[in-house]
Amino acid sequence: MHPYREGRRFTYGAAEPPAEGPSYAFEFLVEVRQGSGTVLRFVQSGFPDEGWEDEYRAFDAGWDLFFANLDTYLAHFAGRPAVTVVAMAFVPDGAAAARQALHRGLGLAAHPAVGDRVTLTSEGLDPVTGTVDVATAEFLGIRSVDALHRFGAEGGDAGCGVSAYHYLYGAGTDEKSLTAAWQAWLDGLFPAPAEAQ
Repeated sequence: MHPYREGRRFTYGAAEPPAEGPSYAFEFLVEVRQGSGTVLRFVQSGFPDEGWEDEYRAFDAGWDLFFANLDTYLAHFAGRPAVTVVAMAFVPDGAAAARQALHRGLGLAAHPAVGDRVTLTSEGLDPVTGTVDVATAEFLGIRSVDALHRFGAEGGDAGCGVSAYHYLYGAGTDEKSLTAAWQAWLDGLFPAPAEAQ
């Protein structure tokens, strides 16, 4: 079975199933409808027998965001190449505390609503002005003139992953230095515990 067929089917997964943990597989099916756009069908398989509900919920929230990113890209940036900047951290605090710290670090008094115009003032970085296009419990998304900015805090009371994703569609982006700057910003907000350093 070919993983890619005429731009209509794409699949991927682990070449060799892991010794422990789930082995996920992902399938994307693209159907062009005459005069009415395109339908994308997505299937993810390989969830574990034990605890699959939590795994499913976590993936569901993440895929909702990434499909929203695709929709926004097609509506506002179609055909423009992207530079991706990603910064990540894991924090022992609960997700609620991490979200509050993210908001403070972005210069926001509270979680904005979809449609709000905001300016993010992150220490050590240029201000970002744009429109909120994602505002869920886990994620905040801002669409600026030339970029999508996504911030997340996913997890529970025992700790959570914190992320800052940026999809930049303007020319002349220095990916390496911008990635380092956003990672430094995130590390400043969530310094690693002393025993982990």
